Amino acid sequence: MKRGAALRHVTELTQEADRLARLPGDLAPPLSELWIGGDLLDGAEHVEWALIVVRLDVPADELPYLAPHPAAAACESLLRLDKRPIDARWRPRQVPAWDHEVRRVARVWSAQSGPDELLLRDLRTNTVSDAMIETPTPEALREYLTEALPQCDRHLGEVLDGYWEPDWRRAHRGGGIQPEHHLWRAAEAVRSMREALDGLA
Repeated sequence: MKRGAALRHVTELTQEADRLARLPGDLAPPLSELWIGGDLLDGAEHVEWALIVVRLDVPADELPYLAPHPAAAACESLLRLDKRPIDARWRPRQVPAWDHEVRRVARVWSAQSGPDELLLRDLRTNTVSDAMIETPTPEALREYLTEALPQCDRHLGEVLDGYWEPDWRRAHRGGGIQPEHHLWRAAEAVRSMREALDGLA
């Protein structure tokens, strides 16, 4: 995908998020912030990996790393992310936008202040400064992984405990997501975090 096309998608996402955030009361989805990562921050003219990190105003214990969530599914549809050539990651508002796999991110929209027009301009002119990019220190990354891994371990255990139960399988199917997706995501979250922690040792 050409850089200009990718940036048009990002700009449209910030505009759509702004519109959704202004909906009255319970009609507004729990969107908190949009962050970008991947090749968009590297100035590449051909973008192979365009990434948007969507931070949601949901309790952190309801959204373990990589786990599907009803609010994420709703926001994906409202933002038409399922129609865009952009990889979406979902994060609760209480944890950083970066993680062990996406270590360079920049915030392009927030519910409080709207689109970051300065960052969007600098993305178009390929002049994004390091000061606008958030990157974890090894210590911050280790702290994040140490706190998040037990949550992911518990989530994997819950998925394994319910996987063959008919009621659990019915409750975890729909919107293109099947029970095996829950199992794979839970297992991959634990594996990737353990590997990342081992790499920091």
